[in-house]
Amino acid sequence: RNELHVAAGVKIAWRSRRDAKVRPTHVLADSDSRSNPRDPGQPFANGLLFPHQPGADDDEVRQCRCVVATVGDDGQQIVPKWWTSIFGS
Repeated sequence: RNELHVAAGVKIAWRSRRDAKVRPTHVLADSDSRSNPRDPGQPFANGLLFPHQPGADDDEVRQCRCVVATVGDDGQQIVPKWWTSIFGS
């Protein structure tokens, strides 16, 4: 799957809830990847490949509410057409 995303020019970005409960390392991953999206398989600023990564330190994944967003080369989030048809843009 990663190879398909890279070939299609799709990058990923870490997205946190951006509230007071977000751990500092996840704030860092979020803010860094907004300006510097990653190729799938490339670690984020906190060292993880994605939120909830199996085998990661429990302090990084326990009760994490973060997600990965797919973004284009321009950094804009890619929203599937089925999503916008149901929920709007």
